[in-house]
Amino acid sequence: MEKPKLFKNSNLNIKNNNKEYCLLENINSNKSNVEEQLDKVFNSFNNIYNTKLLIKTNSKTYNTYLLSRTSNNIMTINREIIPISEIVEIQVK
Repeated sequence: MEKPKLFKNSNLNIKNNNKEYCLLENINSNKSNVEEQLDKVFNSFNNIYNTKLLIKTNSKTYNTYLLSRTSNNIMTINREIIPISEIVEIQVK
């Protein structure tokens, strides 16, 4: 009994395969870092109202305390709502 022949693509251009490349970047790494820092603040033993934070977004910098958190936003003690997706950096003061 004869085994079937394997498919072989004859249209391969192997000579120039290094001329085209793709640079992959982890776009969500900053978001995961922000999420981790928010988790640390909310899961710490300190009261979140006593933790002063410096929050940098794309358009503004907040020097404030946190009040609450939803899945998409955080609210500051001044009742400002900040979307988590816009946060670039969080620092605990």
